[in-house]
Amino acid sequence: MTASIAPDPSDAVPHFQIYTGEGQSLKQNVPYVTLRTPLGHLLGLKLSQRETIEDQQEIIEHRLRTRVDHLAPEFSHFMPLLSDVLGIPLTETPLTNALSAEQRHHRAQELVMTLILSAASRDPMLLVFDDLQWADTPSLELLNRLAQMATTVPLLLLLCYRSNPRIAEPWTALPQTLHIVLEELSLEHSTALLGAMLGGPPPPSILPLLDRAQGNPFFIEELVRALIASGALARSSSGYWNLTCPPDQVAVPTSIEGLIMSRLDRLEEPYHELVQVASVIGYRFQLQVLEGVYRYPHLLHSGLQRLIEADVIIAEEKQHEGSYFFRHALLHDVAYEGILYAQRRELHRRVAQWIEALSTGHLDEHLALLARHYLLAEDWEASFRYHLSAGIQAQRRFANQEALRLFATGLEIAPNLLQEVESRQHKGDTWNKIEDAFPLLPPIYGHSSHIIFQVSELHERSAYIRTLLGEFDQARPSYLEALSLINQLVAEYEQWRMEEKHFPISHTQLSSAAVRLHRHIAALYEQHSDYDEAFEWLKRGMQCATPESQGEFARCYLLGSRIYYNQGEFDQSLEWARRGLAVAEHLGNTIDQAHALLLMGNLWRDRGEFRLSIPALEQARTLLDLMKDATRLSEALKNLGYAYWRVGRWQDATKCYQKSLQISENVGDIRGMAQTSNSLANVMVGQGELQLATDLYQYSSQQFQRIGSLQGLAVTGYNQGEVLLLQGRPRDALHLLRASIVSLERIKARNNLSEALRLAAEASLSLQNCDQAVDYIQQSLAIAHELGMVVEEAVGLRVMGEIALSSGDLSAASEHLSRSRNLLDRLDNPYELGKVLYCQARLDHVRGHPDDLLLTLEQAEQIFKNLRARRDLDLVRKFIATVQTGDQTPPMTSGA
Repeated sequence: MTASIAPDPSDAVPHFQIYTGEGQSLKQNVPYVTLRTPLGHLLGLKLSQRETIEDQQEIIEHRLRTRVDHLAPEFSHFMPLLSDVLGIPLTETPLTNALSAEQRHHRAQELVMTLILSAASRDPMLLVFDDLQWADTPSLELLNRLAQMATTVPLLLLLCYRSNPRIAEPWTALPQTLHIVLEELSLEHSTALLGAMLGGPPPPSILPLLDRAQGNPFFIEELVRALIASGALARSSSGYWNLTCPPDQVAVPTSIEGLIMSRLDRLEEPYHELVQVASVIGYRFQLQVLEGVYRYPHLLHSGLQRLIEADVIIAEEKQHEGSYFFRHALLHDVAYEGILYAQRRELHRRVAQWIEALSTGHLDEHLALLARHYLLAEDWEASFRYHLSAGIQAQRRFANQEALRLFATGLEIAPNLLQEVESRQHKGDTWNKIEDAFPLLPPIYGHSSHIIFQVSELHERSAYIRTLLGEFDQARPSYLEALSLINQLVAEYEQWRMEEKHFPISHTQLSSAAVRLHRHIAALYEQHSDYDEAFEWLKRGMQCATPESQGEFARCYLLGSRIYYNQGEFDQSLEWARRGLAVAEHLGNTIDQAHALLLMGNLWRDRGEFRLSIPALEQARTLLDLMKDATRLSEALKNLGYAYWRVGRWQDATKCYQKSLQISENVGDIRGMAQTSNSLANVMVGQGELQLATDLYQYSSQQFQRIGSLQGLAVTGYNQGEVLLLQGRPRDALHLLRASIVSLERIKARNNLSEALRLAAEASLSLQNCDQAVDYIQQSLAIAHELGMVVEEAVGLRVMGEIALSSGDLSAASEHLSRSRNLLDRLDNPYELGKVLYCQARLDHVRGHPDDLLLTLEQAEQIFKNLRARRDLDLVRKFIATVQTGDQTPPMTSGA
């Protein structure tokens, strides 16, 4: 039905573009394969079947660059990511190479979305997809996103799919969706279709035969073909069609499959075989592959023409010359099922081998297809190998569901392969002879241990993906199964070593796998906050470590450091991070060195030890910059910016935040954009740029909203509350702050709760509600002290001093402010120290100590001048002026 859609120039409908795609069962595990054809057409991609991809690459890249620059210029730096979507090699850039698998996936999806929507906004578009029940998951994700955006541009989606196998149908819930279920044709409509085929009213005697079709239009077409071919339906000299025998004597098959089989059987033998070979290749097949598999190459072109004339296959459009597809999926299915089992297996093997021969140098885009062909050929070794490779490729492209399916099939194949290899081993001592002749030879599957080792990898990779998807209960059994297999191999290794035989798997591989799996299991328990069990697994894994697996040993230390940090055990956390760093430095592993330095820098930062924190974070930044690790570099810059901000190096902080924000925007890291713009706004608040800070907080909030981060929204909420407080709007500020406190308490984000409560205390003080202010600040100080947040504790003590001063309790005010000042002197935090000095000056003013007052104000003035904290500097200078003029009313606090 969909194949017949085309704009008719005589219609009144405005011109529009049509792009078509389809799901294919053989290629369901190939990411984006459903979208490749329509997207390639949209981008003007024309691939020659007679030249290699490499020979055409320069032309392809130029054409793609031109189209992307035209349709989506803001995404032009992500153009190489179309390699993952279109299945062709494209030259990567430092930016795209630096993206994680998840970032590549999201940026590629955004790029394709923008290309399609932009093209549709210029020229109305109809996207037609057939057999969507066989579509790959990334294509379905994109179609769902397009369906949601279809009302924003002149874009119509026609999505056709069967009810079995079932797929998710999120678009059906959209108000703009029209859901049409194709029911069986009524007798009236069946008769009309029959009349259209015969070119006039059908003979009444044929109508009883329509019951066989049960309203299936394709069945009706095939029934008419069979009747004509058998002579049961003939045209008279007058031009009318009539049955030549009574309906109950018509000898044609009674099922649609039987009709198709009968029609195919009437083809000459070479052409019948051609149909079968084509069906093994797939619903859609290429001339190049047929040429290598079909036994009668001299009859190939005439055979294809014969099948086109017989309405069995259809030739693709000119831009896909040499490509064909079956006229109907049932034609393909019946042709395929009609092949003898042994012959079918052999054909799948030959097809796979020919695809390999054609794809020398660029096998990557055919891995999943080859895995499927070799599976159906029951070539267990090749099938297992390709399922593993295709799954790893899908995992790298963040096509997680495809990867899981490929790994699962690989696990199903493994017992057959093990049986095959063990059978070979038991037939004489072939393996021993090979081992004796070539003691260092690592055969792919020469011994069952190789298979067991890779089965362990399949379980481990599946578990890792399950963890990413939050399916922890399914991840744990897979990790445990992988570990069980590794332990089995370790036992075999020890047995072989005692017998002085060379084991096929090295001890380094086994030891590293054992330690790594223990670490992964420990991380699972950490994510469930079961820290005791996490440490049990971690320590057990570290006991498995050998000198050859020290890399994994270092990562265990780093995970342990993180767990101790989550438990509030900062000294232990720091010690484990140091040990991890020492091992990483010994091995020259820069990634783990940077990770350890980030951990240590952040630990010292949280304890206010910036003299130690900043060098560690600077060293981590340097390593990550050398490694071109954009994602981790952005994170390091954020952490370093925060440390600079705390010690009053605001210009350095601004540079770090701006660089981090630029990286996040380049790679499309929305969370990073949100966090960094929030941090940059904090600097703007200190500098008195309140409007700019408000704009940045709002931008940050929008990004957090996009990713659904409740914690991020709460943080930007209380930060905007602080701006309102500084603008003299304490009531509005308190409203925002209370909402943030509720959110943070609900999600148990206690590390942010202390600051929100402290700001609520300041807002309450501005509203002269001292009792409420005391309640808020006591809660804030309790959390800060419990979590070891020394800077926040010092700031909270300053607010306690302000509350006491406002209440007239000068002794308590003096004590709180002195404690705050002592902490801040040690912490090297000039900005907060300046604010405490300002408060102490106010206290001196109330006490009538003019000498101490001016000295304290001069210290505060110098700090704010160095920091370029304009608003605070203005307050201090106004205070100095009031003292010099003898005014008894000082300005309000720097926080009000």
